[in-house]
Amino acid sequence: MVVKVYGPLYGSPKRVLVCLVEKEVDFETVSIDVLKGEHKHPDFLKLQLASDSHYNTFARWFLNITNHGEATEAQEESRAIIRYDAEKYKSQGTNLLGKTIEERGLVEQWLEVEAHNFHPPSYNMVLHILFASVLGFPSDPKIIQESEEKLGKVLDRRASTWPVISSALLILATFRSLNTWWLIWGGSI
Repeated sequence: MVVKVYGPLYGSPKRVLVCLVEKEVDFETVSIDVLKGEHKHPDFLKLQLASDSHYNTFARWFLNITNHGEATEAQEESRAIIRYDAEKYKSQGTNLLGKTIEERGLVEQWLEVEAHNFHPPSYNMVLHILFASVLGFPSDPKIIQESEEKLGKVLDRRASTWPVISSALLILATFRSLNTWWLIWGGSI
């Protein structure tokens, strides 16, 4: 079985790749340069499950690619993909979901907090710190400062309410934030 991850070498595909590595799943990457508009190329668009050409340009993967290059199983959206992989491959690699329903609940809770409270300000920071000049607009220091303050509040609130759980369990819950830390505090694209 072959897993292919389509997308840029940064952003959501990186989270999917970390999940696949933790689950000890073999995969291939197919680089899509969003800044060059490759996500709007007809060859890529025909792979999209959704009709909107911008929908989920950052994380796309297929399982079981046939000899004709057709996907026999497909997933879009990195949050869904990492949940799917963690469940599908739960008997191998690192346990990413928890051993009890309570631990699973904590993982799901953090993934929801990330989606609604962490991702919006982190996206704004990445956009304004790293991509503003590339995309042709001025970086806004006020947006960066406000986003940093929002992120701090989210992380402080989560850290103060989370019980101590295993580091392996935290992995899936933190996959979604890896890219922000990597891009802003030390990585390069």
